[in-house]
Amino acid sequence: SYPTQMALSKSFSINDKKKTRVYDFVIDARLGAPDGFERRMFVINGQSEGPLIEANQAGDTLHIKVTNNLNTGITLHWH
Repeated sequence: SYPTQMALSKSFSINDKKKTRVYDFVIDARLGAPDGFERRMFVINGQSEGPLIEANQAGDTLHIKVTNNLNTGITLHWH
């Protein structure tokens, strides 16, 4: 089955007019075992796979606020 955290919201349309989309990410560390072995892992908004960003290629503007609660710097990248 397709993970619900990666499914587009019902209100998203590829035909939307360009708009500004706002996201708020909080980075924390917690214990998790995604492969069956418990370890410290980084999460965004409590998810071990980062939240889905919805945007249309033709003209959307993204504003992404990132709060880093870790004791170290971190980088994020998107595909």
